[in-house]
Amino acid sequence: MYVDKIVKKLGQTEPLVTADKYDITKEDLNYSIADHYQMFLSETVEVPAYFDGDLKDIFERRALLVILIVLLLLIGAGIVYVRHNSNQVTITIDKEKAQKKTEQVIETGKEVGSEVLKQTGKALERAGEKLDSEKTESNPQRR
Repeated sequence: MYVDKIVKKLGQTEPLVTADKYDITKEDLNYSIADHYQMFLSETVEVPAYFDGDLKDIFERRALLVILIVLLLLIGAGIVYVRHNSNQVTITIDKEKAQKKTEQVIETGKEVGSEVLKQTGKALERAGEKLDSEKTESNPQRR
């Protein structure tokens, strides 16, 4: 919905940045985008094999911790109920509450996502304006 609204609003406007403002031609480009990004990659570090067991332990424990935290949150929200008898544990899920909570989370996510997109758009506009002004300042012939 948000994207549709923005496309309708901005779809017919001229782009803020176009290729005609660049001083570089395709003949000036003597390396690929992959080569460009390769220049900025950090060196690969070899991790000794004996760390494998330790890393597996850490991540398995972390996964169990995350599951426990989620279960506790669901219990706290009244979505999951845990009962135990002498040697049996029963976990019950209130599907209606789970559905309502899921809908609330989705709606909140939409609102947050919409705001993030708006802020990202504004940041990109500011960055484009700054680049344009820097380009103009560094190349007085374009003024």
